[in-house]
Amino acid sequence: MNRLIRCFFCFSEDAASLKELSGHYPEAARLQVKDAIAVMAVWNFENAEQLAARSAELSELDSNLKVLYNELIGYSTILISSEKWADVALGGVRAMLETDLYLGRLQFDVAERSHHSYVLEGAIGPGNWDDFWRSFLRFDLQVFKVSYQAFLYQEQLETMTDERKKLDEIVGGVLFTYTAKQKLDEKSMDLWESNIHELAGALSVLGSYLPVIKRMESSLSRELDVLYKCLKKIKETVPDSDSLVNQTAGWVKTRIGNLRKMGEDITESRDNAYAAISVVQTQLNLVRAKQEMALQEQTGEMLRQNVNLLSEGVALQVAAAFIEFIVVNYYSLSIWKTVAPEDAFHHIPGWMKLLTVFLFAGTAVVCTHFVAERMLHKSKKTSIGLVGSVLVMIIIFSVMVTLSIVY
Repeated sequence: MNRLIRCFFCFSEDAASLKELSGHYPEAARLQVKDAIAVMAVWNFENAEQLAARSAELSELDSNLKVLYNELIGYSTILISSEKWADVALGGVRAMLETDLYLGRLQFDVAERSHHSYVLEGAIGPGNWDDFWRSFLRFDLQVFKVSYQAFLYQEQLETMTDERKKLDEIVGGVLFTYTAKQKLDEKSMDLWESNIHELAGALSVLGSYLPVIKRMESSLSRELDVLYKCLKKIKETVPDSDSLVNQTAGWVKTRIGNLRKMGEDITESRDNAYAAISVVQTQLNLVRAKQEMALQEQTGEMLRQNVNLLSEGVALQVAAAFIEFIVVNYYSLSIWKTVAPEDAFHHIPGWMKLLTVFLFAGTAVVCTHFVAERMLHKSKKTSIGLVGSVLVMIIIFSVMVTLSIVY
């Protein structure tokens, strides 16, 4: 039995695609396959000319229906023939995988996301055709689903690979610069902090990929389990299909392995970036510590200078107060002598005059101090001191007048 089969897989709810396909393939039959509908057209042929003519018609249809095909889950071309010329007449199938079954040698190419090609170099008799075909359709549909996910994930992996390479280049540049400089200085701190921010930004993007990869790996693993079930059904019909099972599952496992490898690479790049950030951050902390120490030393020096200035100021204030005391003493005694009656001033005991003038001069110095304090800042204590010193001066002045009158 020589047969050429074209099978299209559509989503069950895609009525428009089903109607258009039926218009181009009026002889096709519809079959429900799991959650999809298979539109299957079967042609028998007896010689190479018939097969070549049918193949040419299909190629022309394929060219005209590319937009429609893009809306499908996928479509397959299956050639079943025991004739050696059949594969050549069809145009040849690039055998990505091949295996020997008791039905014959099966070559197939599932590398394309939307089109699969199969060549079975043998004949399927009427007795086992239905069982084999039903299980084969389930298998082919699942391969389309796995392929679609694998191709989709491959595009995402390429983006992730670019981001990972970008991060590795940043880490390499930072570590190379650090090794070349051997140390950080204050002038380069802004550059290093910018590098840390750049690394942190790249890390945040790369870190978000790890859970995505885990989900991809988990999803493909689930689809692989379903594929194993489909292959198990084929194995029930075709007992010697272990090679088909192993090769098809191995193709999916390779994609899962790529995902796992990408996850490991991203984890390694992330760890390297964390290490680079830690190295640079440690050096930045050391530089900042040195800056703080230098600032503390400058602050300490300023405090010492302020203490010295305060000490000098106190010394000057004491000297000024002493000079003021002497001056007030001299002028107070002179004014008293001038104002008081001459006989009375000379009769006042010297110690009494000296004590009175000393008290007056000292009180005057204290009053001057309180006046200065009052000008700088107002407080209750300063006001009381000022009033008190003025009252004392008035009392001493009164004593001076009284002594001048008494004597």
